[in-house]
Amino acid sequence: NATVAGWQDSSRKSATIESELDTIEQALQEKEKLIQQLQVSTCELNTQKQQKLDNVVAYQEVKFADAASVPMAKKVSGTVVMEKPITVMEPLMEPLVVTQQPVLENLGI
Repeated sequence: NATVAGWQDSSRKSATIESELDTIEQALQEKEKLIQQLQVSTCELNTQKQQKLDNVVAYQEVKFADAASVPMAKKVSGTVVMEKPITVMEPLMEPLVVTQQPVLENLGI
């Protein structure tokens, strides 16, 4: 009986360990799938970023080419005629008058 009981106990422990190993193996497979998905999505994200960067660079190159094709302003010589005359306004404040009197006399001392 002791042998049978020991064998049954060993069999139960083996079944428990096999079940735990199956659970661990399933978890490992799931994590491997997640890692692969992450690697693929990271690769796609990097590709999208590179495409956007390429588009920005191409756009900047086109804008530069457009700007470079615009002729520079030519130097103009001659008389400039104003449409409205310039009026000179008198100052609103009276100018400061400096006297040669000592400070004490100005204070009434």
